[in-house]
Amino acid sequence: MTLASNGRKGVEWFEREAFDAVLMDWQMPEMDGIEATGLIRALERKRGTARTPIITVTAHAMAGDRDTCIAAGMNDYLVKPYSQDDLIAARRHRTRSA
Repeated sequence: MTLASNGRKGVEWFEREAFDAVLMDWQMPEMDGIEATGLIRALERKRGTARTPIITVTAHAMAGDRDTCIAAGMNDYLVKPYSQDDLIAARRHRTRSA
């Protein structure tokens, strides 16, 4: 597991390493999850690599948020607090349909 203190650091980690999946907090300092996801997707296109599953996590669920995240290139959306079962289900579901 690799932890990034903000969205910019998350993108920097992604530039250097391959990940099986990314848990992306929507609201982070310096760069939010939407912008970080866009940069990660651009890196994947540039490299010609498969899309890494990105699952957004947020504490502030609002109507339409999930659609916003999916439109931004994220694979799924979890509301904090979430269970391990929720995370496993999101990972399995989006891996099959991605």
